[in-house]
Order: sequence, then C-alpha cells, then structure tokens
Amino acid sequence: MVTLLCLCGLTCGGMRCILKWLSIVIKNGDYTTVEYWIIGVGIALVPLEAFFQLKFLNKAIAKYQQIEVAAIYQVNLMVFTILCGLILLQEAQAYTTARLCLILVCT
Repeated sequence: MVTLLCLCGLTCGGMRCILKWLSIVIKNGDYTTVEYWIIGVGIALVPLEAFFQLKFLNKAIAKYQQIEVAAIYQVNLMVFTILCGLILLQEAQAYTTARLCLILVCT
C-alpha cells in the first residue's frame, strides 16, 4: 500500500511542479526554443501524471480501507510536493542548510 501511495504522491508532486513552472514561464513571457520544447513536454506529461496518480490511488483504495489510504496519501502528497519543489524548481537555493534540514525533518 505504501508503495502505491508513494508513487501517487510522487506523480502528483511532479505534476504540481510542472504546472508551477509553466505558470512562471508564461507569466514572464520569456520564451526561447528550449522553453517551447519544455512547455510541450510539460503539457504532454501533466495528463499522463494525472492518469497514473488516479490509477495508483484507486488501486490502493480498492485493496485497502479508504480511511487508512487517505491519511497516508495526504502525507505522501505533502512530502513529495515539497521535495519536487526543492529539486525541480530549485527552491532549495533560498534556504540555508540548517533550514533545509528542518524542513525535511518536520515533514
């Protein structure tokens, strides 16, 4: 169960980071050839990640009780969204090493 929900949280965290990055690029209006390719790949990946997120979540709910699945799912969702943001959006640069450790320990 934990593996399914970890995969679900990871796909959702990645999807949220892609959408955040897309909104930043579109807001700034700085498009180069690289951004066009990344936007195209990002737009293609978002529905695929949403499909897999629902697939993993539904499979976990079908196998286990929903009350157990919901709590673990929410925790995984939060942790993997924070990790994906720190890595993919390079938010880790805004924090000192001590603060990064506190973020990871507290989550």
